Amino acid sequence: MRALPATAAVLALAAVVLAPPAAAEGPRLNPGKWEFESTITTSKMTQPKTASETRCITEEEAKADPLAAIGSLGNCRIVNRRTVGDALEFEVDCSGASELQIDLKMRGKGRFAGQGDTAMGSMDLEFETPGVPDMSEVPSMPQLGGRMTLNQTWRGKRVGDCD
Repeated sequence: MRALPATAAVLALAAVVLAPPAAAEGPRLNPGKWEFESTITTSKMTQPKTASETRCITEEEAKADPLAAIGSLGNCRIVNRRTVGDALEFEVDCSGASELQIDLKMRGKGRFAGQGDTAMGSMDLEFETPGVPDMSEVPSMPQLGGRMTLNQTWRGKRVGDCD
């Protein structure tokens, strides 16, 4: 069985959450070209990791539920979902084997706000990979195994029409 770092699950979850919702209340993003920047810190990384992405958000994506694909991470479910003003707040609970082929236990909460041409969000997650030994003492494999906390924040802005 191939094991991947637990951060891959979070990056997949973040990609899902960056897709805009269609609800009249809560977060909204206007279709077009967007620039996103995210920062991840974990209990097993010595430095934060920042990533940037520019992508087109189509009209169809603007109508999609941003949390619908969380089930694709394996046995994940939204246990609490609230719309608060222009924000969507949620809690996620995952356990069991995932598509990443690791036994994963993950719990956490997130928040996503969108005001049309700007967006921001965050997730605070706790991971446990009981089937993977804690490799934190092995310098080449500090992200595998054991327990880990992860915080991700992101911001986005619409920069024009899609190409």
